[in-house]
Amino acid sequence: MKKLITSKIKNEQKKYNTVVNYVYKCEQLYMKESSKAACFNCAVFEKYRNLALGDRYKQCYNCSACDNVVEAYNKYLYAQAQVDEVIKVYAKVIFEELSIIKPKLISRLDKTTVTWENVFPLNFQEVPDTLMKSIVALIEEDGGKYRIKQ
Repeated sequence: MKKLITSKIKNEQKKYNTVVNYVYKCEQLYMKESSKAACFNCAVFEKYRNLALGDRYKQCYNCSACDNVVEAYNKYLYAQAQVDEVIKVYAKVIFEELSIIKPKLISRLDKTTVTWENVFPLNFQEVPDTLMKSIVALIEEDGGKYRIKQ
């Protein structure tokens, strides 16, 4: 596996890890602020429970603490959008590097060996969004449908 991780992949991996850590911090801040504001026990929050979280906060201006929660939630959404962009770039670099080597892959579901060509298209533009995280998972080994056969 170490032989497959080129300097290009390592550079994108650092960016990916930085953004993922930022998302985690934003998520923790959001949880802290919503706990402090007692959002999950708030009558207004309960009333709009069936709305998406962002829409729920649009309805919630009961207390000044809500402003901090909304701000933390918006930071989290922004960070999550950054992750999506970084994943696309990271996946492209991994795809470009590994598509030259075409390593054999192992399906995590049934442990069968499959070829690169059976899983991924010839060029990156044809890779569906559903496989983006699987490409990243080939290196990160966190989630995804496949692993590189050792």
